[in-house]
Amino acid sequence: MSKSPKFAWGRAGDEARRQREAEQEERRRHRQEEAGRRRMAALETVRHAEQRRLADLRHRYAALPLRPDTSRSQDALDALNAELAAATTGRHVDRLAEELDELARRYLDTAAHLATGRPRAHEVVAALRALAAEPDLRDRLRFDEPGAQLVSALLAELSAGDDAYVRAHAHEAATAIRAHVEKVTLARARHERDRAAAVLAAADVTARLAALEAEAELAQVPLKDAPLAHVALEMISRESLAGRYGDVRVLCGQVDAKLDDMERELDADIDRFTERRQMLAAVVDILPELGLVMDAGSLDESPDGTLTLQVHRLTGSDVTVVLEDDEEGEHRILYLSDDMRRAQEQGGQARQSAACAALLEVAELAGDSMRQEGFTIGEVDWEGSAETRRPVTQWAQADRKRGRNAP
Repeated sequence: MSKSPKFAWGRAGDEARRQREAEQEERRRHRQEEAGRRRMAALETVRHAEQRRLADLRHRYAALPLRPDTSRSQDALDALNAELAAATTGRHVDRLAEELDELARRYLDTAAHLATGRPRAHEVVAALRALAAEPDLRDRLRFDEPGAQLVSALLAELSAGDDAYVRAHAHEAATAIRAHVEKVTLARARHERDRAAAVLAAADVTARLAALEAEAELAQVPLKDAPLAHVALEMISRESLAGRYGDVRVLCGQVDAKLDDMERELDADIDRFTERRQMLAAVVDILPELGLVMDAGSLDESPDGTLTLQVHRLTGSDVTVVLEDDEEGEHRILYLSDDMRRAQEQGGQARQSAACAALLEVAELAGDSMRQEGFTIGEVDWEGSAETRRPVTQWAQADRKRGRNAP
């Protein structure tokens, strides 16, 4: 580096590290609690949707003549409703929804059989028309338009035919109507489940991102990739509006995985930024003992966590303290001195030695102050003017003694 600074290496001591780990565990606990609340809210939404569908089916069964088979189906609906109320997982609700589908099929079998068994032809036609009309026409056209057209044609032919024609073709029409109604009914149920799942998945990833942004803002730490995550949420919103719920769930799964990465990076950055701020606070505490004053407004924190602070002596000489990452992700503390720079420019060993000693005093006392705050600080070393020179020892070799290479 051009100013040939003194530098030292630092990392959190055991006490500071335990504190950071406790804070991180508290964040994780809070996230898990929030995720649990969202899961329970999602479960309630899905469960209520199936309970409404069950209530509608029960109402349809109640309109049928009381028979042993319908009575058994109604008992099955009551048992299913009780199990739905007690379900605690989405997978359990999904299994119960499949059982509800089977009871819906059973209802259609009974309703179609009863329709063709009416004593008069016009009653048969009316019953089949009522069965076909149970799903909303918009749903019939949306989920089975060819079937809707076929059923309409069959009912028109039955309505125009005489008793003999109705008796001859009633079972054929009933089979087609039953198949059409089943297809529409179950497709609509699947569509509603897919829509609910997509909406809930989108709400979950949106809430997760908002929570991470709030954590980052509270800690005054940038949340990496947040703009990219917002772009993904906008894409999810567009797909949801278009009704492509399968794509929504796929996208939500991808965003959720990305949020896991962002969460881990945020935890690491909060720890790193917090440690570095504490280290710099320890440096500020020692300034008066060195006859140094912090320049108002000189403190700067870059998005990557680099902290820069300028201090000066009453004599007018300035010292800049920089806390930054090294290649291994540890803290590196640089001490830059205007006196040192001028001494190098003007030459003279005595002048350089005096400037070096003054800068060394600042670095050593600052290191002592940081150690008192629970940080492990390496010995002060010297970095020459070559931009690419790096320390020989790294924290991975922390048990090796660090040498001091003063000028």
